[in-house]
Amino acid sequence: MRKKTLLLANLTAAFLLGWAGCLPSGAWGQTDSAEQGDEEGQATEGSNGSLARQQDNNGRNEDGEQGNGGEQGEEGGETGDGGNRGGNGGTGGGGHGNGRGRNRPAAKKVSYKDSLARAANYTARKQYASAAREYNRALTALAEDDSRKVYVYERQGWLALMQNDIPGAETFYLAAIYQAEKIETFDKNAVNAYRGAAYCYEKEGDISSAVENYQLALKHAADKGTKADIRKKLQRLRAGKRKKAR
Repeated sequence: MRKKTLLLANLTAAFLLGWAGCLPSGAWGQTDSAEQGDEEGQATEGSNGSLARQQDNNGRNEDGEQGNGGEQGEEGGETGDGGNRGGNGGTGGGGHGNGRGRNRPAAKKVSYKDSLARAANYTARKQYASAAREYNRALTALAEDDSRKVYVYERQGWLALMQNDIPGAETFYLAAIYQAEKIETFDKNAVNAYRGAAYCYEKEGDISSAVENYQLALKHAADKGTKADIRKKLQRLRAGKRKKAR
């Protein structure tokens, strides 16, 4: 009985040794190493993830808001070699925070007088497009019901005429007239706007509208020379209408 038991034990041991010999070399070691590596990787990822969060906090402190550092760090930590990229991403985010956190100089307020001075200089050099841009800047410095808008619109209409833009000139002259009638200010700038609109209508062949605007200009004009010039234009237009009627 003892011999059978001993024989059975030897056979069992031989079988186990033979089965183990059939396994690939180091199979057990690989499993243990993989588990250990996974644990180490998690530990490293946790450590570097903490670093990314810490650096993300630095980014927020320097940036004044939740920047891209933490997000980049987390994205880097999820891909790659166990979180090292997460730390680098956090560091990059901190730098981004420093850049955005700098104080920017306040935008310079538009000055109406400065814009008009620059527009006059451009006009003297016949740089009409540049002058028009300065008049646009001047408009942004004025309130909605400011009477100075009549002058600016009238000047923009004249600049458009200098560039042979009849429709554009008409638009600006009508804007000046609308502003003048809205606030009931009929100074020489309004008179010039009526005259400019009449000239545009005449060029477009709308004689009736031209006559109407010349009449309004004559009504509000105070200068004798201006009145005489407007009367001449009205006589010419009316004479032309009579010829066409025949």
